[in-house]
Amino acid sequence: MNDRITSHTANDGVSTFSADASGVGADAGESLIARTSLALRLNVSLQIALGMVSQDQTIGRKGRLVSELVVPESRLFTIGHSNHTDEFFCSLLRQHEIDVLVDVRTQPYSQYSPQFNREALQRAVVAAGRQYLFLGEELGGRPPEQDCYDDEGHVLYSTLARIPRFLGGIERVEKGIQKYRVALMCSEEDPTVCHRFLLVARVLVERGTVPLHIRGDGRLETHAALTNDGGALQRLLFPDAKEESWRSVQSSRSATDKPTMW
Repeated sequence: MNDRITSHTANDGVSTFSADASGVGADAGESLIARTSLALRLNVSLQIALGMVSQDQTIGRKGRLVSELVVPESRLFTIGHSNHTDEFFCSLLRQHEIDVLVDVRTQPYSQYSPQFNREALQRAVVAAGRQYLFLGEELGGRPPEQDCYDDEGHVLYSTLARIPRFLGGIERVEKGIQKYRVALMCSEEDPTVCHRFLLVARVLVERGTVPLHIRGDGRLETHAALTNDGGALQRLLFPDAKEESWRSVQSSRSATDKPTMW
């Protein structure tokens, strides 16, 4: 789908994403929006694949995919501390008006970026007028349970995602975003190689909460954009298929706390 997507904010604070709607009347657009609330959070091609809408509802006379979706402003974000200074990192939190930074690192310490050690980070975040919450025990990517690892040392996310402790952490996040703008933080700048995206965000999306992702240069990326590669799209379309392949990218045996550069 090559249509250019544009964004604007309506008077009521709700962002509207729309693609070129040549050949489709207003009734069709209203019908599309009314069909399902979940469709509001998915791109058009994914809606068709999931059977939420038929192809003739979304393709105009020129054969282009079209849609006009109203997407509520997200209150959940993810972010990686990467190799930033603590001052720049806190400026990203201010830029996106984050109220609470939730640390989802199992081991909240870094040999390469000591400014992001738990105590130092908490001081910097509080000094910046934000709140800090550590949920590494609940939502960390390296659980203590041995049955959460395969023979190669990869974390089996399909097993970890069913542990009550993990689900309790998910529920705390869901409760928190009812009142606050929350950012889930780990070390990697690129969310697609981090458990905050591959595990935590996936579970939240399946439960109905779709985050936005803060990149190292301050821009936002939608969850749909990051799942637009073939493998991620297949996992989203068929979440129950080949659960044994839903695992960490890196083996715990070769893991390092060195953050991904951006």
